Amino acid sequence: MANPEHLAILKQGVKVWNQWREENREVPYLNGADLRAADLRGIDLSYANLLNANLSCADLSDALLSIAFLGKANLREANLREANLREANLREANLREANLWEANLKKAYLRHANLEKAYLRGTNLSYANLCNVNFNGVDLKRAMNLQQKTQIPAYG
Repeated sequence: MANPEHLAILKQGVKVWNQWREENREVPYLNGADLRAADLRGIDLSYANLLNANLSCADLSDALLSIAFLGKANLREANLREANLREANLREANLREANLWEANLKKAYLRHANLEKAYLRGTNLSYANLCNVNFNGVDLKRAMNLQQKTQIPAYG
């Protein structure tokens, strides 16, 4: 369950949230939070616990999500353009039709994630764990750095 204090701060907007993050180094607990269609451009959610969070249709462009836990999160149709998801855990996350243009997913853990019809142009997937990822309808030629020790998907 999401921490009510963290949700209250987040509802005050990205500027207030990012200022709070600079002043408080505690791990944000937003697990199960309903943030669908939220404007979270440029937000700092690094190290955040977003297990089972609903971020469908949210705008997370330029967001800092490095080392965030997004297991089973719903990111369907989310805008993650130029977001930093380095070393994020996206196990079983739904990224169907998400915009990941030039996103950084270096060393991200995407095992069993759904990337069906996601937009990956310029996405850095180097060293990412892509075991059993659903890549149906994705043009992987536009993704960057797939050759660098990235595990090959089982299907897609």
